[in-house]
Amino acid sequence: MASYRTEVLAQLSSARFAVHQNNFDPALGREPPVEPGLLRDWISDAKSRPWNTARVLRDGFARLRIALEYGLSPEAFFANRFEAQLQRGEYLYSRLADAPSRDLLVKLIAHGVLGHRKVKLPRNTPAYWATLRDVDRYATSASAMPVRFEDRTLPLFDAASLGYDMRLHSTGVSIARLLCQRKYAYRQGDVRCQVEAGDVVVDAGAGWGETTLAFAHETGPSGVSVAFEFIPDNLAVLERNVALNPQLANRIRVGGFPVWSSSGAELHYVDWGPRSRVSEDPRRFGKADGIASSITIDQGLQALGLNRVDFIKVDVGGAELEALKGAEGAIRSHRPRLAICLHHRPEHFTTIPRYIDGLKLRYKFYLEHHTLYRDETVLFAVPQPNPLDVAFTLHTQGRLAEAERHYRAIIADDDPADAWAARNNLFALLQDQDRFDDVEALSRSALQVAPDDPLWNQRLAGVLLRRGAYLEAWPHYDHRIPTSPHWPLISRLPYGRWEGQSVTSLLVWPEKDLGDLVLFSRYLPLLRARGIFVSLVCPPAIATLMAPLVDEVIPLAGALRLPMRDAWVMVGSLPGLFETTLETIPPPAPPLPLPRAEPVDGIGVLTAGRNTLGTITGPLLAQPGTMDLDAALAGSDMLGAAQVLASLAEVVSVSTPIAHLAATLGTPTRILLPRSSADWRWLHDRTDSPWYPAVTVVRETDG
Repeated sequence: MASYRTEVLAQLSSARFAVHQNNFDPALGREPPVEPGLLRDWISDAKSRPWNTARVLRDGFARLRIALEYGLSPEAFFANRFEAQLQRGEYLYSRLADAPSRDLLVKLIAHGVLGHRKVKLPRNTPAYWATLRDVDRYATSASAMPVRFEDRTLPLFDAASLGYDMRLHSTGVSIARLLCQRKYAYRQGDVRCQVEAGDVVVDAGAGWGETTLAFAHETGPSGVSVAFEFIPDNLAVLERNVALNPQLANRIRVGGFPVWSSSGAELHYVDWGPRSRVSEDPRRFGKADGIASSITIDQGLQALGLNRVDFIKVDVGGAELEALKGAEGAIRSHRPRLAICLHHRPEHFTTIPRYIDGLKLRYKFYLEHHTLYRDETVLFAVPQPNPLDVAFTLHTQGRLAEAERHYRAIIADDDPADAWAARNNLFALLQDQDRFDDVEALSRSALQVAPDDPLWNQRLAGVLLRRGAYLEAWPHYDHRIPTSPHWPLISRLPYGRWEGQSVTSLLVWPEKDLGDLVLFSRYLPLLRARGIFVSLVCPPAIATLMAPLVDEVIPLAGALRLPMRDAWVMVGSLPGLFETTLETIPPPAPPLPLPRAEPVDGIGVLTAGRNTLGTITGPLLAQPGTMDLDAALAGSDMLGAAQVLASLAEVVSVSTPIAHLAATLGTPTRILLPRSSADWRWLHDRTDSPWYPAVTVVRETDG
């Protein structure tokens, strides 16, 4: 795409000598004045002041230099003298989504600099002139309606031939622009921004009600057209037009207030018919015709009992930005299509698209223009599908490469909320593919944004632990502590966390998973070997089994009476505090002196309801002498389970607390892992376990 300035300067350069004689519309009044040329301007200036030969010659040479620059270096001429006008379109040009819109904006900017005699806008076509020539044939012979605005009378038009089942008082120009040209509908290629059947539509600045009626027709019986208009004469015409169309009246709601960024603002207005203006400044338009109290579009919709909006049109004589701010709640909640007039205030070409972009709701912009002059420019804003929804749909469809590209694009964007959600989904996508290098990179990038985030610290810890990089992993692993279900109790303790300092007593807390308590129980005797009195808080189901390893067991049940100790520690933090590496993992806690259960000559199989591994466990369970541990251990506490596990020749299990217990007791144990398992405890691509000499790891394959 060519740069905006290049396009505008090229347009100005090519048009500077053009002369268009038929580039004004008599129906809109007299032809606008033509800017005088440099020679005529010089002569006129010289005649208007007392003759001074030196001054006249000096001015003449200065104007000659300007004329030469205009003729020989036009791009420098316009860049040096019309910077403000050029800047007006720069931001919008960068955001317009199609070439016709960008081309139109370039012509509008050039038209604003050079005028109508030199720049012909795209609306100047034979079809435009035909529409204006033929529009009066839709007027009926019924009585016209007088209005104060310019002492006009408004004929009654029948719009049936235009595809609208309605009759209304208006002007031929308005009928041509609003109904024939469909001013508030954008249709280019596959892009459509218009009122659709069933829509709830806001018509902010309804004027005489032409658009209100047209929207009511277009939205159909199941839709609603909401008119915001408050100028008394305009309201009278609008109400007459609604009364003329009982078939549409029940779809129309009227809010008789000016729309603004806040409700209850005192606004001064001038009654210029459809071109009326409002301002908080009583001196803005000279003598005001009246004062009205404002309403926001958000509050107006709420007062009318409407809980959604699909299309918002705003043409309120220069207050468009204020009106949009008052609709922010509806725009954020419902992401309606927008049609906003820009021409009333030149700065709106920048401020309005910037405001909409600032909401970060993913709108694409398109531009249309409906006269031969600079009036009637409409910005269309079309909400785009949420990229996160698109990426997730691709993800669930198994189109993983496409989903990954979308997730990464969202992360690269500047919307923190969406980037966070995209990272979470991308993490799952990468992990399911065993792409742990990429998972690590993703986790590290997330922690650059939020270094203390518990989830991403745990995710990075999981990758590092799975790889065996224990010393780097343990500090990240400790970020799980505030997410522990026991944290509400821990955080109220009158003493602090143990970080390796000299103590004589500790209160040890379990992890949320029983398997981790069994896994890390090997560190409890090491604490006692240091002369530390160890109190262990643990679930009642495993309290008896843990009792020989500690000095005191506190069952985690009922109203806890927690003792005073020097410090507290989570059992899963002990490996880090002991600076554990793969090579220094202590052996499991010594087997307990269990009463011998009835010997079982066979294998115990535990699936824990995970049927994905049925191809392995099913044939085993069918063999004679195999014990179904899911059934055999139902209702048992961990001591009862240990008595059974200690007497088996082998245990085959998915990763469960029972598997950890069997391995701790020294019973040969096969751990069955699904293909997508990322459980760090069993490391990566190993068939043994440095935590349990008795374990063999069996990983599911794609086959």
